[in-house]
Amino acid sequence: MDLVEFFGDWEDQVEFPKGTMVFKLGDPADFLYVVLEGEIELKVGEEPLAAELAGGIFGEMSLLQATRAADAVTLRKTRLARISREQFREVVRKNPDVAIHLVGVVANRLQVAVTMARL
Repeated sequence: MDLVEFFGDWEDQVEFPKGTMVFKLGDPADFLYVVLEGEIELKVGEEPLAAELAGGIFGEMSLLQATRAADAVTLRKTRLARISREQFREVVRKNPDVAIHLVGVVANRLQVAVTMARL
């Protein structure tokens, strides 16, 4: 699924210059984000966890009403679609493929975390 195409005309878009912290560890998780342009690094302290380019999704903990588990920092000028929990529910109601895509992303992240924990 091409999330840039799907969310390209999303009403709630935000832009950040390089080096901006979108959210930090422990913040309330109020939105998930789709990277429309640019790049985001997810990290804990100085330890990088992942990077998301255009089409990537991050901040999915917001769907669970949790707090942020990492920092999210822009690595270059970045444009994001910002999606609330309620908006995501509406999107999934209209297009269940978005939920299937997100489950795949989360499953991949879990697999990477398990692999890294074994090393």
